Amino acid sequence: MLRGQVQQKLAAQGLGDFEVRMDGQATTLAYREDGFAQTAASGETARDRMLRAVAHARSVTGGLPESTLYGSVLMGPVTRVRMDEGSVDLMQARLDSVATQTVVTEQVLQAAEDCTGRVTAAVADRRLQFVSGSAELTGDSQTILTDIYNTIQTCPQNLVLSVEGYTDNVGQDNDNMKLSTARAEAAAFALIDLGLAQASVSSRGFGAQNPIADNTTDDGRARNRRVDFILHPRDEPEGP
Repeated sequence: MLRGQVQQKLAAQGLGDFEVRMDGQATTLAYREDGFAQTAASGETARDRMLRAVAHARSVTGGLPESTLYGSVLMGPVTRVRMDEGSVDLMQARLDSVATQTVVTEQVLQAAEDCTGRVTAAVADRRLQFVSGSAELTGDSQTILTDIYNTIQTCPQNLVLSVEGYTDNVGQDNDNMKLSTARAEAAAFALIDLGLAQASVSSRGFGAQNPIADNTTDDGRARNRRVDFILHPRDEPEGP
């Protein structure tokens, strides 16, 4: 059937996101609702893509013989190929909405990265200190936490803080996981006590995972015993 020929032509040109409707000697192209992903991936505007589809459809319908059997009706050449304007407008509105959301998402991700960098700079080469083998913060850590809190106060409110605890590789994995979790929780609660909203702070321990230094040296192990402070867009999955 002619409709199938047009559909095959469009599919061969990467234009499978169109529905082909035929009525008498007229062919109408409309965007399929389930074709949005393909349309968006093309990078074209809805109208430009539709015009390209119309041109390919005309290359099929315009070359028909003087009479064509369509269904049970003998008809002349199908030369009229029209676009469904409503579907073009609807598709463009969807494309614009996604483009706007993408820009907003990129801005939020950049803000999270910038704020994490500022927190890291505020901490500088200092590290939270704990009583050996426990999650009890020492007095020297309060200054660091206050600096972190003050820096986070300058960040956008649509960001949340993930407090991530780590240990070196000495000891049992299970014990290290528990200790890193407890230390991350202690740091998180200290920031909440300073004024951060509890709903905007989470904590998690990773034990000896993701070392940043050599665990075979005293200095390396000391660097791996750390608490990191990472800003994320709200509702973004956390963790390394």
